[in-house]
Amino acid sequence: MAKTDGRASYTSANALPVKLLMSRGAKELRPVHVNWYPTNACNLKCNYCAFSKRDKTLSMDMRTAVRVIHDFARLECEAVSITGGGEPLCHPNVADMISEFHSCGIKIGLVTNGTLLGRLDKKTLEMLQWCRISSSCPFDDAYRNILDKAIEADVEWGFSHVIEEQPNVDHIVAMVDYAQRHKFTHVRLVADMTNEGRVSDWQDIENLLADKDGFVIYQKQKTAVKAKRCVLGYVRPVVAPDWNVYLCCGAQLALDVVSLDTPSELLMGDARDLKAIYGGQRKPFDVNCAHCYYGMHNSVLEVLTSDVDHKEFV
Repeated sequence: MAKTDGRASYTSANALPVKLLMSRGAKELRPVHVNWYPTNACNLKCNYCAFSKRDKTLSMDMRTAVRVIHDFARLECEAVSITGGGEPLCHPNVADMISEFHSCGIKIGLVTNGTLLGRLDKKTLEMLQWCRISSSCPFDDAYRNILDKAIEADVEWGFSHVIEEQPNVDHIVAMVDYAQRHKFTHVRLVADMTNEGRVSDWQDIENLLADKDGFVIYQKQKTAVKAKRCVLGYVRPVVAPDWNVYLCCGAQLALDVVSLDTPSELLMGDARDLKAIYGGQRKPFDVNCAHCYYGMHNSVLEVLTSDVDHKEFV
């Protein structure tokens, strides 16, 4: 069977939800892919942080984490992205969480700024399906040394980099060169969502990287749509460090007044009581999102969870 291009494999928002269409769990509205935020703590302070107004003291306790991980496993969760409003590797028990997900047969992805990768040994790293490094630091020798050691592990490595209004072009070129030299799967360049995606010279960057066509994915800001109904949270819920479950990984940017935190308006329930979320009839949530980047996902999910006659007449 032919594969789709890299964009479909390595992006979600603003893309045709190919993986959603292929997911056996989407029609059942079960938690196929969980976004797991172990901690709000972070060792960096990026200008474009989409969670800059979060409570940075919040972190998951390990005892509850184990119970919730097993609850998701019983609901046939297939994958988890360990990411967050903070840097996940700031959590002292993140390696234990990775091991727990792995023991449950749940495929694991990690999103990290890369600076603390030395906290994970090779055995733990190789429990990951993929690791996406959100490159935020100067691409200097100290940063390269950290990455050099980590990428000895057999993991699908990729870079993601936020393009600010005045981008650091030298950093971008060094990152792309490093990624190609070390056989990363891709580099994803994304717009700064906290700045409405304003970039002075997207075209200049594309021209500079013209010989990297197919390796670099450009995920530019697109016009947001408004949303009044949402079912996406059932399939890919967000679990925050305080155990609140949210509808969307873009919740902090979704409302008319951007919260830069996980807003209570998009709360689904409590991860410590998943039966309350998944135990009854799963109806769409009423929302009032001014900036929805998963509109196509919700449209597809509503179709998948409906029924029609004469399905053979395609």
